Amino acid sequence: MLQLRPAGGLVLLAATVLTAVVLPAGVLAFGSDGPSETREWRLDRVGGWEGVMRISRPGMPAMEFEITETISAVGGLWTTGDLVGEFLGQAYAAHVVMGFDDVKKALVGTRCDSRVAHLALMKGRYDAEAKVAHMAWTAPASGRDGPVPHRSEERLRGDTLEVKFFEGDGRDEILTVTVEAKRKVD
Repeated sequence: MLQLRPAGGLVLLAATVLTAVVLPAGVLAFGSDGPSETREWRLDRVGGWEGVMRISRPGMPAMEFEITETISAVGGLWTTGDLVGEFLGQAYAAHVVMGFDDVKKALVGTRCDSRVAHLALMKGRYDAEAKVAHMAWTAPASGRDGPVPHRSEERLRGDTLEVKFFEGDGRDEILTVTVEAKRKVD
């Protein structure tokens, strides 16, 4: 047992020593990893992926480039995704962390990439019936003043992973990026 006790401006730490505990691997985790369908969806994405990223913006020609992504499990609680490619002759990289937050009771994540000086703090949910993860965040957008709403939809259909990114709100919302990837076969 661990106790913190205030004592005249100081905090005293008292602990009971635990002599021996043997648990199976993977048992030591604080909190849950969310509803089972959320956990299964996250862990089903673990592995290597190859595909294309398509970028489209109003008034500009659409661009497409090849990407690879590696999604790894961090225990059963979190996944990380590392996506790399080459965009307009320059290296491109993105990193995502995703999991279920017990306090927020929601799917949460962070996303950063090599072309945007903003860390996306995402929050969303997994729709088990539609088999799609919906994430939302606020971030700057090209040609717009101040931060704007962004959202993504991520689907896993067999060995195909599809992610769509949108920015804006309501009638002003536009699809900006689509990623389509197939699971790598080793």
